[in-house]
Amino acid sequence: MTIKPIHKIFPKIEAVSKRKRNRVGIGILRDSEEVRKSLKKGSEHADIIVVSKHKIKGFETVALGEVSETEYSKALIKLLEDGKVDAIVRGQVKYGEFEKTFKAKFGFVSDIGMLALMQDIFGRQWFYTSADPFDKSEVPEHKIDLIEKSVRYMELYGIKAKIGVLAGDFTFDRGESAWIDQTIHNGEYIVKVLSDEGYDIKNYAHLINEAVDNSNLIVFINGSQGNFVYRSLYQFGGALEMGAFVFVPTPYIESSRYHFKYDAHIIEANAEVNLLRTGVNKVYDPKSDPKKKWSKHRVII
Repeated sequence: MTIKPIHKIFPKIEAVSKRKRNRVGIGILRDSEEVRKSLKKGSEHADIIVVSKHKIKGFETVALGEVSETEYSKALIKLLEDGKVDAIVRGQVKYGEFEKTFKAKFGFVSDIGMLALMQDIFGRQWFYTSADPFDKSEVPEHKIDLIEKSVRYMELYGIKAKIGVLAGDFTFDRGESAWIDQTIHNGEYIVKVLSDEGYDIKNYAHLINEAVDNSNLIVFINGSQGNFVYRSLYQFGGALEMGAFVFVPTPYIESSRYHFKYDAHIIEANAEVNLLRTGVNKVYDPKSDPKKKWSKHRVII
C-alpha cells in the first residue's frame, strides 16, 4: 500500500524533537529487553530518568522497590514538579492513580482531553480523539472542543488536519435505535458546525476504513468505543500505539501501561518541550482567539 502524505506524521514530530535534547521522565514497572531497547532509542533524543521498582541498567533510575501504585505516580510527577525533568511519559504507571495525583499537583480540575497517534498495520500514521472511556465526547459541544484543540495542536507541527467523524450508521438508517440515532445526529451537527467554520471535515458514519484512508484525524463516536478500537488495533491487530498528547500546558505524553515500546513517546515528550520553549500555547482556547469564526449553527458558544 502506498502511504499518502497525510499519513506521514511522525517524521514532522521527530524533526522538532531533534532541535534540542531535554530531560524526560518515564515510569517503567516491567523491565524487559524490549523496554530497554526502546529506552535506548529514545535516549538518542533525550536524557531519560526512569521511575521503577529496581535499577534499569544503562539509565538513571529512581528505584522505589515494591510500593503502592500511588507512590510510583508521585515519584514521576515529583521529577517534573522539582524541575529534574522537562517532560514526563506515564509509561507503565497505573492511569487512575497517576491522573488523580497529576490533577492535584498541577491544579487541573476539569476533564483532560487528549490527541493520540496510531500507526496501523499498513504503516499509515493517523491521529484520533475520543478514546478515553471516561470522557464526555458523546456531548457534541465537548467533541467540537476536542476537535478544535486537536487541529490546532497538529498545526504546531505543520500538519494540516483532514477530519473524519464516525457515527453509529448512515443518515438514512435512522429509527432502529435511539442511541444510534443520537450518534447520527451528533455527527451531522458537528460536521455542519465545523465545516461552516472552515475545517476540512467529513462524516463517514461507521465506515472507519474509508475515514482512515482519507483522513489523518479520526473522531470516534465516544470514549468507550474509541478505547475499544485503539486497544484492538494495537493489542492484537498489529498496530503501533504511538502515545497521546494531553491538553494541559505541561509537557506530558500519555501511553498504554501494557506497552513495551516507548521510544516514540519519549521523542514526542522531547518535541513538546522544544515547542513550548518557542512560546506557543499547546492548549487552544477558541474563545481567546480573535480570528475565530463562529458558525451560526452552534447551539452553545
